Amino acid sequence: IKELVHGKAERAFAKYAEKGKLRGGNDGEDAMRLLLSSWSEEGIRKPESNLILGSENTKVEELNREAQKRRLISGELGATSVMHKGAEFFTRDRILFTRNSKNIGVKNGSLGTVIEVQKKFGRLCVELDSGGVIRVKPQSYPHIKLGYAVTTHKAQGLTTENVFVSLGGGLQDRELSYVQASRARGDTHFFISKEEAGENLRRIAFLASESHMKKLAIQVREAKLKGVV
Repeated sequence: IKELVHGKAERAFAKYAEKGKLRGGNDGEDAMRLLLSSWSEEGIRKPESNLILGSENTKVEELNREAQKRRLISGELGATSVMHKGAEFFTRDRILFTRNSKNIGVKNGSLGTVIEVQKKFGRLCVELDSGGVIRVKPQSYPHIKLGYAVTTHKAQGLTTENVFVSLGGGLQDRELSYVQASRARGDTHFFISKEEAGENLRRIAFLASESHMKKLAIQVREAKLKGVV
């Protein structure tokens, strides 16, 4: 992790790869299959201890659907569900709250597990990871998503046992890489397509070594010199 902080991503990723904790798929779909297969070993039974991270919303949504499907096939989810914005939430599903609400008692980024689906009222009873049980109607509070996979941005401040990272994408930088590598108390596993990884991991290492904050500071300085700001 320290090497990622200091922009030495090539060295850091090489160590993860040596330990079998960074794996490359032939393409993006193959990388996702590898991630889900690895996650499934413990994540199907204990999703609250095995979190999936991705940098982009579209990838995270796809990972959530696939993770839920695997739990449904394995019989880990209840039969009763509530529909919301094309998504279906079952008993024992993982839920992510995406907006603060004092009335309900959640913050943007709160995670929980559905412990009861009250289909008659269109209501979910959710046990929050932070403690306590709340009741939420998606029709009244529409800011919920499946919570097996979250964006790295949402994961800031979260800690869990194991993390499975879909590495790469246009947002990958030093700061994002540090957050991804530092969310687990136990193991962090990275997955990436061979194309995005580049030869000997050089392409992803370059992206993960570049500091967004440094780029931003340079852009601001250049703008000041030009009299723009």
